Amino acid sequence: MSDISIRLEFQGKDDFQLSLDETKLTAQVPEWAQLSHISCPGNHLHGPEIDYCRLSCQLQYIVSYFDDIRSFDKGTLYIYDGAGRQEKICEDAQGIFFHIVFLLLSNTSCSVFVRDQNFRRHYRLSADPQDIFYIYFSIFLVDSFLHTPLQAVDLEKLKNEFKLEISVLDNLIHRLNSSTTVEGSDASRNGLVIFEAVLKLMGRNFDKYLDELKKEITYK
Repeated sequence: MSDISIRLEFQGKDDFQLSLDETKLTAQVPEWAQLSHISCPGNHLHGPEIDYCRLSCQLQYIVSYFDDIRSFDKGTLYIYDGAGRQEKICEDAQGIFFHIVFLLLSNTSCSVFVRDQNFRRHYRLSADPQDIFYIYFSIFLVDSFLHTPLQAVDLEKLKNEFKLEISVLDNLIHRLNSSTTVEGSDASRNGLVIFEAVLKLMGRNFDKYLDELKKEITYK
């Protein structure tokens, strides 16, 4: 898949450009990204050689740019997919950060979110929990079929994945709280809070969304 890069424009600030390809980022580990600073609920998914939060290391450059931006400040996000296609989003800062987080999840080696890499292909820049649930569910079904084609789909496994991702995001919010240096700069934290809230809604409405999907398929 082609590399994804972004460009940010906010009034009064220089434009910011970044490739989201993890291999192209400078290997710098800030103190707030170290697992010795704040442990991670997903520690059991990787070996002891990983002593820092890889998602935090990717986020540090964007968090630094957002450090003096307020949640309600308006800005523009440009997304380039490397194949000549471009998306443009004009929104408040916390909404823009929400979309960036989703894009980062499709470009991280984080042991918890690495399975979400297919979002890069299917993410529709929507913040609607039901839309995102259907994408999650579709990718989960395909992954289950490819890896265990003779076994029944384990929906409890998907629910547990939601729970783990929520706990890791909560952990990431604590990291961001400890990294913010400018009073009133809450865009990055609020963007993550919104993202976490979407996952919580998906978990809470799991059976409802699934029933509605079944009805839609049945009617067709």
